[in-house]
Amino acid sequence: MGHPFNCGAFGIMSETDGNRAVGKLLIEKLKTLGHTVVNCTYDTNVNELSNRVALANAQTLDLFISLHMDSFTNPGANGVTVYTTANSSAKAIASNIVNKVADSCNYYNRGWKEASFYVLRSTNAPALLLEMGFVTNQGDCDKFNAEKISNAIVEAITGETISSLETIQEYGYVVTQYLPNGYHGNNSFNGVDADYVLGYFNDVKCYFRGNEKGVWIETQTLPIEKCNKLKNILGSWFYSIEK
Repeated sequence: MGHPFNCGAFGIMSETDGNRAVGKLLIEKLKTLGHTVVNCTYDTNVNELSNRVALANAQTLDLFISLHMDSFTNPGANGVTVYTTANSSAKAIASNIVNKVADSCNYYNRGWKEASFYVLRSTNAPALLLEMGFVTNQGDCDKFNAEKISNAIVEAITGETISSLETIQEYGYVVTQYLPNGYHGNNSFNGVDADYVLGYFNDVKCYFRGNEKGVWIETQTLPIEKCNKLKNILGSWFYSIEK
């Protein structure tokens, strides 16, 4: 979902906030329709692009989508754009996505454009980058609607439509506190005993995240009921349930 927190474009609205609003709905809607989704969001500035690509390339994916919002010094610049590399097999679906997103919120349609962005040229799967309006344009920000945009992307990808998530199962993911160092968390060395920690998660897929303060885990997207069960299992290691 675009950039890490507190990065990306800022204007009338925050690109990061817009990306995540659409991305989280998109993930939930695709999962509800029975599709497997890998969230390649990486919330640290350190090697974040290469880490996203590495995570994507570790999977067998049918399509890689990078969500963004545009900005420009001229506040009159507006519209939605989609990018792929020149010979990408994602060109047709990318054009379908930008057309449906433009129609969904009555955006100016800037169409498909060729680009060689890192995530487009380095991802093994067919890849596209979608710019969902300009954060520096008042009209685009007024039209922005995460529900409509995510529905449009789902329909463009799958040919299926889905209603508001108010009528379907609620999902989220679990974030831990910074994990203890050492063997079984005894601080005997500087590092996390991964086998020990992952034993608490059973069949749940986990992603290790880190910064200068330490390492934590974010899980795959789960039904809220399972998130709450995991919260009880983790005890003091639990930090939050994100949606």
